[in-house]
Amino acid sequence: MSTPSFRLAFLPLPSFPCLPGPRRWRGGRSTARPTQAKGGTDKRGASRGWDISLRHPAMDYLEREYIAYEQRMQRHEEVEERQEQRRDQSRWTQRAGSLSSGPVSPPALVWLLGRRYHGLEDASWRGDFSSLIWCSYRRDFPRLAPYRYTTDAGWGCMIRAAQMIMVQGLKVHFLGRGWRVPHKLEDRRRCRAFVDLVSLFVDRPAMEHVYSLHNFTKVGHATVDKLPGEWYGPAAASAVLRDLAAVHRYRLASQLALVVAKNEVVYLDDIDRHCSVASPQDAGEEKDEAHDATVPSEATAEPLDPAAAAGGGEPESLFFDPLLHIPPEPTAPPPSEPVTNPTWDASLLLLIPLRLGLESVPPEHAARILAMLELPQSIGFIGGRPNHAIYFFGHHGNELHGLDPHTTQPTPEVEDEEFPSLEFLASLSCPRPQKLRVDRLDPSLALGFYFRSWEDLNQWHECIEEMAKDGGPMPFRVEMTTPAPAEDPDPLDLTFEDDIEAATGTNPVEDEDGFLLI
Repeated sequence: MSTPSFRLAFLPLPSFPCLPGPRRWRGGRSTARPTQAKGGTDKRGASRGWDISLRHPAMDYLEREYIAYEQRMQRHEEVEERQEQRRDQSRWTQRAGSLSSGPVSPPALVWLLGRRYHGLEDASWRGDFSSLIWCSYRRDFPRLAPYRYTTDAGWGCMIRAAQMIMVQGLKVHFLGRGWRVPHKLEDRRRCRAFVDLVSLFVDRPAMEHVYSLHNFTKVGHATVDKLPGEWYGPAAASAVLRDLAAVHRYRLASQLALVVAKNEVVYLDDIDRHCSVASPQDAGEEKDEAHDATVPSEATAEPLDPAAAAGGGEPESLFFDPLLHIPPEPTAPPPSEPVTNPTWDASLLLLIPLRLGLESVPPEHAARILAMLELPQSIGFIGGRPNHAIYFFGHHGNELHGLDPHTTQPTPEVEDEEFPSLEFLASLSCPRPQKLRVDRLDPSLALGFYFRSWEDLNQWHECIEEMAKDGGPMPFRVEMTTPAPAEDPDPLDLTFEDDIEAATGTNPVEDEDGFLLI
């Protein structure tokens, strides 16, 4: 009687690191891939006598256990992430605790342009966010003569961020802080004030598009020595906006003055001088031509060259040159004492370029930056990461919210009768905010504030003084008067006898050769 022979059938297992095998694990299911010999037979299955295509019921159990293990690990990671966020918020609250006098918001509150909301799902927050105008990269615009650039993708992010803070200031100036963009695109096209506002930023070299990329780069080349294709910093962008805003004020009657703080110091008498002077030339005529609280349209702009006015298009050599339209600075001498309640002829947009460190913003300055976004006069700030500029308009705890211009979109055709097109109007709304932790912010930035009257500036000044009372470092200072410029010494006076006599109380002695002995 022959003894029966038995063959052991080995169950195929998943390819864990400790159990190498031919099976692969994909999306919670295992697939068998037997290794074939040259003759087309299974090297392992033929020799061992088992069918590798069979599936043992135990594999279902192993799969369920593995999937459950992955789900438990995912829940564990989510719990750890929430705990880490709470620890970060606790550390941030402790760091900002010393700034008790500043308006530091609790982590659960959301701030947007000086207003507080209860969360990102708040209907008021969504309405205000959708009303922010988004300026992004553009392509296929008229080339930046004499250069061949027809797109600013890769180098114009700071210019776009500067356009966003400027258009936000103009929107508050002309339409008010509570105005919201109509929800429907057709309604936006019918809103003439909104169309005139965004037309100021269309990329064309003309007066009615005073804040276009063409005018920005041309003034930047003369003012801050920046060529098209070079990256701007916040201070350089603020200086260019100052000159373009002067053109807008005196040629298109915007009734908005833009002042850039010098050396991180705001001088109130300098602000009064800029806002109280109607115009450095023909103030009466300019004031008569101004219209009340409306955006200047094409009818108020200066005529272009005859070729363009005749409908033949603008030659490349003839276009609006903003350098020929920048008015001189007000020459009125600063008053000896600041005026207590001056009468302004124009509202104010204040930009304060700052450098708050070498590589990152210190925690004490970061808390101040968040507090600045909570002031009712705030219109945000421009900054971001190195070579990655963003316009920031608010924050949620220690997380900044901004509009990122790094999206390339087509340039609208202003010659089209249907301008602005619905596609162009849709491209001005950003779908979601860009988020950045404040401790990752680049230390170079520029704060923006809007003041409709001197009373707003005085209220803002009082808030800044309240913040400074706790003794913590402030990112900038506010002074009442501008210091008198130091007199330059006579370059031919090499003896400085008066200085020596004042310091020593004796007269200097000269030897017989006429040399001064000290």
